[in-house]
Amino acid sequence: MGRRTRLKIPEQFVKQFRDQELGLIRMKQRGKRLKSVIGKPKSKLLFIVRIQGTSDMHPKTRKILDNLRLKRIFSGVFTRATECILEVLQKVEPYVTYEYPNLTNVK
Repeated sequence: MGRRTRLKIPEQFVKQFRDQELGLIRMKQRGKRLKSVIGKPKSKLLFIVRIQGTSDMHPKTRKILDNLRLKRIFSGVFTRATECILEVLQKVEPYVTYEYPNLTNVK
């Protein structure tokens, strides 16, 4: 047997569960904290790029990124800039960056 299977010890399960719960709490706090700051979008179009991987990500955060079609790191999408999209982006802020595109950015 060339491969050894690595068994998880109970402490690893507890740590993974706690990390997921903390991720959910942080996501909810980001969503609550920045609602009043979100205003009208400056432009009708947004360019969103994913900048982080999937390690220790909460399932809700992963689902939001899947809905935005950002499944891989450094993938980007153009979307309409609505207040709803801006609220969603606040929840996944550590994993994405976004900007209003101009001619220089698109080239």
